Amino acid sequence: MLILNVQQELGKQLENMINSATSGPVKKKKNKKKKRKNNTRKKRRQNYQDLQLEEEEEGIQRAENDQVLDMQHEVGKCIWKRRWSSSPVIFWVNIDGCFRKREKGGYGAIIRDNHAKPIVASARVSECGPVSVLYHQLQGLKRGLELAKEFRCRHIRVCTSSYYTVAVLHGSLFPEPLDYFVVAPILEEIRGMREDECFKWLQIRCIARKNNRAADYLAKLDKTIQIIKPDKFAKELEDIIYEDANGGFYVRPFGRSVYL
Repeated sequence: MLILNVQQELGKQLENMINSATSGPVKKKKNKKKKRKNNTRKKRRQNYQDLQLEEEEEGIQRAENDQVLDMQHEVGKCIWKRRWSSSPVIFWVNIDGCFRKREKGGYGAIIRDNHAKPIVASARVSECGPVSVLYHQLQGLKRGLELAKEFRCRHIRVCTSSYYTVAVLHGSLFPEPLDYFVVAPILEEIRGMREDECFKWLQIRCIARKNNRAADYLAKLDKTIQIIKPDKFAKELEDIIYEDANGGFYVRPFGRSVYL
């Protein structure tokens, strides 16, 4: 009996040794594969986080550059002009774009006459999602020109609070590499619209941010409303328009119309 028990125990030990010898390398291989997968995932996460940080830093740098440019260049004020019979009506087209990274992109436009009376407005959420500040600014400009054409505004002054956008449109600044290939198509569309015969006079200028609050409100509305008539304006937008009208001042041109 003792001999049999010893033999059984020896047999079990041999089996365990064989199993450990065969399963050991397999477990080691599995552990190595898991480690490799984990390392690759960590690297991908790190690369993604680095890209996000770089994009955020670039966005902050653009905003800072825009502020510096606004300070270096004199920004205009909305000057509502009383019209004489010989002077054409100049319609003010205020546009703006909203860019919130990883959240949304939007743009808005509002048209007012030379007495600060609102004609029409529009607010839209970008179909492409959040792209860049310049891209959504150009979307707002395109929408403003479409509204001006639809409502037969022949003499228009387009205003935005972004000097960077105005400089790109005038050709004094070149779009940044990250923006260029994205904004190139819409820039071509805007150039074609500017040359349209329906506009007898068109000017694009930069104004202070406090004078562009109406367009800023529309760009951040987070809704798509193709056409907003004045009787459908929200209370907050009405207040902004009222403050703009009273904050601006009137200029009476003598003789011929004066374009500022």
